[in-house]
Amino acid sequence: MLSTIHIIEGEESKVHKERRKPRETSSNSQKVRSVFGNATHKTLSIPKMIDDYNHHMGGVDIADQLRSYYSTQLIVQ
Repeated sequence: MLSTIHIIEGEESKVHKERRKPRETSSNSQKVRSVFGNATHKTLSIPKMIDDYNHHMGGVDIADQLRSYYSTQLIVQ
């Protein structure tokens, strides 16, 4: 990800969120076990940039949906 508004170093660039343990598949099982162990929930430190994206990405989807209802191509005869 690229950002011109987020700080990428220091404690203010992190957010602590409680996350559920994801399902283990054959491709992610080792990674999931190393992070969560036997716990079903764990507080993880994630970059603020990722947290902001996750909370605000729906606005872009709604704007795209609303724009799709109207044709921007004008037919000239």
